[in-house]
Amino acid sequence: MSKKALIIDDDEMTLMCLKNLLKQEGYEFDSAENGNEGIEKLKASSFDLVFIDFNLPDMGGDAVLSKIKENGSNYGKSVLMSGDENLKGEFEKKGFMFFLHKPIKKSQFKEFVSKL
Repeated sequence: MSKKALIIDDDEMTLMCLKNLLKQEGYEFDSAENGNEGIEKLKASSFDLVFIDFNLPDMGGDAVLSKIKENGSNYGKSVLMSGDENLKGEFEKKGFMFFLHKPIKKSQFKEFVSKL
């Protein structure tokens, strides 16, 4: 049974990069361009990993995670993504399990996956 990931991000380069990296690691994946779309996809299906950009067009990534938890969605492990290095020290306070700095590098992603 393959693992599933959801990417909630409106940046095309990030989406393309993560999709390629997830495919190499054997993940099936889906994506959403904003928080509300991501929440709806999580209501409809379960995922092992959920990558959430901190700055989405409709709400912050922490608000998305809060709504996911309120809905009781099966989201597995949550990953905050941001280009703001300061959030690296805040991700756990915001309810996330992991942090990935954008732009995401292949070596960084490989290290992250090895910790799962």
